[in-house]
Amino acid sequence: MNAGWQEVLITDVTRMKDETVCIAALASDFTVVRPELPPTGIARKWLFQQGKQIIYPRAVVRMELKALERVTPPHLEDCHWVNPETTEYLRETSDERWAKVLFRQAFPAVRAAFETEILENRMLRPQTGARSLAFVADVHELRFEVTQSTYEVGKLDFRLFFKDATGIPYSRLPITDLTLRQVVNYRWEVESLSLAAISDEITQMLQEKLAYLRLGVGRPFLKNKSSDFYCYLQVNGIYTIPDYLRGAKFEDYQIMGDR
Repeated sequence: MNAGWQEVLITDVTRMKDETVCIAALASDFTVVRPELPPTGIARKWLFQQGKQIIYPRAVVRMELKALERVTPPHLEDCHWVNPETTEYLRETSDERWAKVLFRQAFPAVRAAFETEILENRMLRPQTGARSLAFVADVHELRFEVTQSTYEVGKLDFRLFFKDATGIPYSRLPITDLTLRQVVNYRWEVESLSLAAISDEITQMLQEKLAYLRLGVGRPFLKNKSSDFYCYLQVNGIYTIPDYLRGAKFEDYQIMGDR
């Protein structure tokens, strides 16, 4: 990647733990970058300047980036975000431009995107794969599901089911999209819709529109002592044309607690 000040198009803003987020962007030379702030990660406050959200999918910003001395597959996009407080918001990309980016950057299928074996249609072996972030087009039978978590009291569990163009099914992939999760929280807690109704509504909207998935690969994770470390697939973003969220951003629903 080119180091220094860059104009980038934000493509991912995902929920992490403890009020932190992960972001990714497309640089002007079409390099995918994942800015990081070690060791604690990116606090949500860095999404905002003067109380206004400036980092969200479709936002174009100017930020200072620095290449890391070493990156490990599949997370080849990693880089260092230098002085995040100096990041400058430039504009929101147009509908036409965004649609072109999705079309040109998307892969035809999941395995083609990551260029490695995907075990059980949900995980990669560590240190394999050509990338850890990819748009995937031509997805079918999309089904969104949100339920109350069976592992964490008071938390919600967000999942996506779909088939790609090869017909391979991908089931119960976790959704980390920060905005979508917050919209669902709002509709459940403020508008008092049932989780089943929300699931059905979002599923219908996704099935009625041209959809692109932004898939990511998590860091190596050990699920249990009898397992090996694997990198699991997750859904960083769901983007449709036209936008099923109608331009909503996390800040529009910020009054809600995060689940």
